[in-house]
Amino acid sequence: MSRKISIRDKKQWLEMFEAGRTEAQIARVLKRDPRTVARGIEEAIKARRITNIDDDMIRKALFDHQAQLRDILKEVASILVMPPNNLELREEKDGNLADIPISGGRVKTISEDQMILEIEVEKKLEWELLQEHLKQDRIWDYLKQWRSAVPDYVMAEWQFKKAIKKLLENEGLELKQRRTDEETDYFLPALVELFNEVAVKKVLNIPDETNLEAGIVAGEDGFIRHGQGGTELAHCKDAAKCRDKIVAVFTSLPQTPEASEVKCTHGTLAEITKTAKREIDELLLLNLVTGKCRVCRRLGR
Repeated sequence: MSRKISIRDKKQWLEMFEAGRTEAQIARVLKRDPRTVARGIEEAIKARRITNIDDDMIRKALFDHQAQLRDILKEVASILVMPPNNLELREEKDGNLADIPISGGRVKTISEDQMILEIEVEKKLEWELLQEHLKQDRIWDYLKQWRSAVPDYVMAEWQFKKAIKKLLENEGLELKQRRTDEETDYFLPALVELFNEVAVKKVLNIPDETNLEAGIVAGEDGFIRHGQGGTELAHCKDAAKCRDKIVAVFTSLPQTPEASEVKCTHGTLAEITKTAKREIDELLLLNLVTGKCRVCRRLGR
């Protein structure tokens, strides 16, 4: 049975061999069997080759891991955008707001006066690993603020829309889901949607050429429409008088507390969205996600 050669000896022989000495010279200097020296050098070369392969694989694994983490950062950056001003705010049968899809997630109602933001990226394992890497980074505080600001703004828009409905009801109009032949004073959902869309733009100083004061007209058939022959908005026995009441409601909307809340929450959301997005962009510019996670430790980093 061949005698086992120590790692230390094999390393020494390989260094001498690569320095230019022959196997015979090494054997003579160290007073070892030339065949043993030759076998030791061969084993050392094989071991180093395996080590180099392992190192290359680990380097590639770490490189791929970094790419996965940067992809998560890019995904987060892609959802840090302002929601559209014409959010589809739909009431469920229980009176609560239906879930609202937004970029990369949804706003969900959990009670009459509370909403939360759920984002899809949080369901990925890479999200947990990113949190481990950037444990102390300020980005998490910014994202926490953003996640709170989004539902706050949606809730403000929802309360504003409910306020429009209430103001119209205060004028003696009843909400009907569809046109009826009843000779009653009522308004249709289209009126609320129109007022909400145009008034929100007015509150947020978004350019809009819609002139509802001039565009809402009363017809001889009792219907109030948006433009001659346009969308039916309401029906009243005295259409002309009712039309003036409806226009007055629209004119009063920017001065309501609900409108002020829309403006305030929109400003807060815009600021934190900008801040969080800039922070993510800076992290991406590093081309390296600092810190470590459990995957890094498994790879021996």
